[in-house]
Amino acid sequence: MNFRLLILSILCATGLLSTPMLPAQNTAAVNRIFQNWTTDPDLSGATWSSTVIDIESGNVLVSVDPDRILATASTMKVVTTATAFAILGPDYKFNTYFEMDGNIQAGGVLYGNVYLRGEGDPSLGSSRWGEARSADVLMANWAETLKSKGVKVLKGAVIGDASIFGSQMVPDGWGWEDIGNYYGAGVSGLNFAENYYELHLRTGSKVGSRAEILRTDPFIPGMSFINELYAGPAGSGDRAYIFGGPYTFERYVRGTIPASSNLFVVKGSIPDPALYAAQRLQEELIKCGIKVEGGATTVRAIALSEVYLPPNRELISTYTSPPLSEIIYHTNKRSVNLFAEALACRVAVARGQEGSTESAVRVIESYWESKGLPKKSMQFADGSGLSPNNGTSTRFMTSLLRKATTEPWFDDFYASLPVAGESGTLENMLKGTRAAGNLHAKSGFIEGVRAYAGYVRTRSNRMLAFSLVSTRYSCTAGQMRQKMEAVMAALAELE
Repeated sequence: MNFRLLILSILCATGLLSTPMLPAQNTAAVNRIFQNWTTDPDLSGATWSSTVIDIESGNVLVSVDPDRILATASTMKVVTTATAFAILGPDYKFNTYFEMDGNIQAGGVLYGNVYLRGEGDPSLGSSRWGEARSADVLMANWAETLKSKGVKVLKGAVIGDASIFGSQMVPDGWGWEDIGNYYGAGVSGLNFAENYYELHLRTGSKVGSRAEILRTDPFIPGMSFINELYAGPAGSGDRAYIFGGPYTFERYVRGTIPASSNLFVVKGSIPDPALYAAQRLQEELIKCGIKVEGGATTVRAIALSEVYLPPNRELISTYTSPPLSEIIYHTNKRSVNLFAEALACRVAVARGQEGSTESAVRVIESYWESKGLPKKSMQFADGSGLSPNNGTSTRFMTSLLRKATTEPWFDDFYASLPVAGESGTLENMLKGTRAAGNLHAKSGFIEGVRAYAGYVRTRSNRMLAFSLVSTRYSCTAGQMRQKMEAVMAALAELE
């Protein structure tokens, strides 16, 4: 017997690879790909798993080591966003409250403080919703609202209140190489402008020469940089990393960017989003003619200083976010880690728990266990998948995807997933195949892990749910993606 066929027959016999519910001619192409993987030198030390089920019947069509617990990478967002839809609902909206304490006395003097108190809205000040919801417009509106109350002097401070989510912005397990960069921006109870800034850089023509730091946009008060960034070869791309943790304003910049770059932009995480929001509001108040005597600070910083804050506040105005369905659309289409983490923490609060990642993970696991999915298949560490400590099985993922199809929020969930060849993180994948415009899925990538989970329709228009994960491959991430694209293209060709 051919060695590859022998391996395939052993896998089928042991249940590691099986296709019991489809005729052989339908699954031959899929089987052939996984058969080839068993002798692929790029995968000799790899672990992979795949499960494909028919949505209508629940029948398992393809099963490769389906109960193996592997890292989720960003396919974790499938779990988090489905949970948020289920617990909060597609029409849910976050509120952000503009408040004051004290009282306004003669001459327009406010003897007290003003507050921005968040509910964790990840969209607050984001540019994704257009000018009307932009950071500049929001700040101007809040300042004008206070001015309309006759305030001319603020004796107290502008205070950012992020206390709904506690003080641990970055989940346990996130890498030091991630958390200083925009995709590793920590979640705050008062997020603002997606908690990132742009770092503008310039390089000379000589490879190996020191890059020049020009500025940040926006300006972050108190931030400083230790520059260990150099010019790399032309066309070498962005190999720059920013290092620094939450609440610390000194950053190291290391790595390379291409030589002869007059302007090269990388993105970093804002150390204290609640403080930054308060500082922006202070600036806007001054701009519209209100004198601010107490500066900008946060509830967290005040608590550390053991300074007393008045217990009672008066509501000035409430800002309401776009509906959850729109936030989840961007979460999945563009794989925004911050959005996923904020949704996870908000779900925990909705269930009466503290707004921490630890509580969020317990609530997510408990919810899906209540829906009949096995607890042993859930080893979650955050809401976004950035932590390598997240893990689940492909059988779990396809079971969740099938259950989602029966929910009233499914259409919004389905629309949020990137579409092969058309949108989001799958925009440049599977073009020229039947999967293009057909396959809706969330991709996932962290070091050494590639994953996909979603839906595809066959030639007979049957909807399938699939999950595919590979870890510890020795080829490049791009080469692993191509191998997995072949599997997804073959699924779209099934009858």
